[in-house]
Amino acid sequence: MQQTAPKTSHYIHRLIAQGEGEELDFKFAINDSRKIARSIAAFANTKGGTLLIGVRDNGSIAGVRSDEELHMVDTAVLLYCSEPVELQKNIYRIEGRDVLDVKIEYQQRKRLVAVKEEDGRERVYIRIGDENQIVNSVWLKVWAKRNKPFNQQIDFTEKELFFIRQFQNGGRHTLHHLTKLTHLHKNVIEELLVKFILFDLLEMTFEKTGIFYHEKK
Repeated sequence: MQQTAPKTSHYIHRLIAQGEGEELDFKFAINDSRKIARSIAAFANTKGGTLLIGVRDNGSIAGVRSDEELHMVDTAVLLYCSEPVELQKNIYRIEGRDVLDVKIEYQQRKRLVAVKEEDGRERVYIRIGDENQIVNSVWLKVWAKRNKPFNQQIDFTEKELFFIRQFQNGGRHTLHHLTKLTHLHKNVIEELLVKFILFDLLEMTFEKTGIFYHEKK
């Protein structure tokens, strides 16, 4: 393994005490480079973050088992990430075991980091709380429009007024529910959602039961 970082174990213990979250993920071990690629891509597409490998979900130290786990991190980026990702790797000796600290840098990007999945498709992940979340086409369209000049205006026709009324009084809807509620085509609904999100009238939240759209708080 590469040289142990010249820092004390307090650094790792402080990270572990924070618990997993938007910028920190614990991995007991690496046995699948593609799974690690999802975490790396999610951090790179959000705010950056740290992977602690050799740490159990409960924060106890398991230790890195072999040099192969170091190589699998590099393989994750080279084989499964669609864009280059800057990593900084250090090893810390904690309680007689090695913990691999992998820092993923956040960079303002012209292209998102997608992961090449087993079915041949590329999927984009972001970090929501302590989970990696696959984004949908609405999120991708919002991201694309926010990263280039945007001078569009909303024309409040009957269609736009009817659509935005569905979110009054705390209305929260999935895309599927909106198609049934409004009887509009899915593509039309997506364009309306993108437009209202860009103007900060609506927002989307990722939850275990689905992706919901609601009024901006």
